[in-house]
Amino acid sequence: MLPGLKPAGMAALALMLGLGIGAWSMRLYFDRTLRHWDPEQRFVAQLAAELGLDDVQQQRVSIVLAEEKARMEVRRRGWALDVSLLGREGEGAIARLLTPAQAQRYSALSDQVHGRMERFLWASQDSSTAVAAEGPNR
Repeated sequence: MLPGLKPAGMAALALMLGLGIGAWSMRLYFDRTLRHWDPEQRFVAQLAAELGLDDVQQQRVSIVLAEEKARMEVRRRGWALDVSLLGREGEGAIARLLTPAQAQRYSALSDQVHGRMERFLWASQDSSTAVAAEGPNR
């Protein structure tokens, strides 16, 4: 026992030491396992095991999965952009219904919800979302 350390202090020290070793062990485990964990490869391996795929089939399945993943990502990015633009158009439509004082307050409220820079990044002079940045009747 360490001199001058009470049993409660020893328990706290043991707990802290255990937490530190546990955190280090988890970090080591995740660094060694998840860094190389590829869901596509795991899926192909599962199909190979359960369906008896040969090497050529495994390669072809991997190609199909990679192509589908790329196609989905393109669609996902386009969908996110469409949703964002629709939101900006809605903000502009609301701002056009308001008085200048109301539109200014609405803009401040929108900034609190969405963040100030996001509105200005999406606004342009030739888009319907420009109202959100400029205010109504300008």
